[in-house]
Amino acid sequence: MKEKKALIFDTNFIIEHSKDLETVVKKLSKSYEVFVTQLSIDERISQQYLELKGKYDKVQKLVSEVQAFAKVEIIIEFDDACNLMKDGIQNKYNHLFQNKIIPFSKSEESYSQIIDRVYKKVPPFISGASDKGFKDTILWLSLIDYFSENKNFKSVVFVSNDHGFTENIETLQKEFLNKTFLEIEIRNNDFLNQIVCEKKDIDVNTLNLKNIAPEELINLRQEIQRVLDGVCRTTSYEPYLDGYVTIPCFKLKEFLEINQIEEMFNNLSKVLFRDLFAAKFVFSNLFSNIQVFKDEYYIPRENIESLNSLYEKIKENYKQVLPQFYKVVKETINQNFDTSDFSEDIPF
Repeated sequence: MKEKKALIFDTNFIIEHSKDLETVVKKLSKSYEVFVTQLSIDERISQQYLELKGKYDKVQKLVSEVQAFAKVEIIIEFDDACNLMKDGIQNKYNHLFQNKIIPFSKSEESYSQIIDRVYKKVPPFISGASDKGFKDTILWLSLIDYFSENKNFKSVVFVSNDHGFTENIETLQKEFLNKTFLEIEIRNNDFLNQIVCEKKDIDVNTLNLKNIAPEELINLRQEIQRVLDGVCRTTSYEPYLDGYVTIPCFKLKEFLEINQIEEMFNNLSKVLFRDLFAAKFVFSNLFSNIQVFKDEYYIPRENIESLNSLYEKIKENYKQVLPQFYKVVKETINQNFDTSDFSEDIPF
């Protein structure tokens, strides 16, 4: 009996909720049959592999530096540690999703189909963006293959922030319907975050500003803009122009979400204390378990401290507008999303 919708989320949502994924899946399972793709699992394995390799590289560097006077013992060899890590991650997802892991084909036929879509720039490939969309296409074809064979659902919901999906919704919906005879909704992460994130006990009524005088509100807007400019943008001398130009302090590969902004502010004072003598930061230092930053420039410590002071000020004196503050921070940071042409890295 077709009662529930199938729900699949992309890797970016998994990363965003890495600390509470089990709770999120249980909550979503009340309304959906929740799936994950093997592609997303493999991508998480790849990310953990790179992190583990970085740690072993540090150990090897230490060994060479101290070998004259100390001995460093490696308890588990790198290959064995990798296998344990890989099996552990796969078993975790097997347990959490059980029979709801969508495989992807590695056959020559599938590869030829992907290459054909590369040449024709068929969505989710992004037109004019080199090979951007290769991984997304593997994922998309795996969804079509799976739901062509498994039709016991009212419809399908796929959640991703990747532009190859969000900018080609109508085209992809038509293809999915033609090939699976099922309708698919394509939504971004905000759609699920509204379901799984706990509502804050804060009055968000924009008319409830009685304790904020108009001139205070104007000054607050200006302060927010000034502080955000200090952490999101910097200047660089351009010899060809014989002058300074404004450039982003960082670029984003994916958009950030509200709950990531909240978590950053909740931990910001701890970060500043942890790196008490750091004179400068890159913006990614303020976040944990988020791998969406690139091309980063150093930001002076005082600019980060101003951001924290502004947050503490609003939390203490203007609590009713804290949600609006999170919103403008998210929107300002996301203006640094990189829309330039770049090749997509394959995670394995």
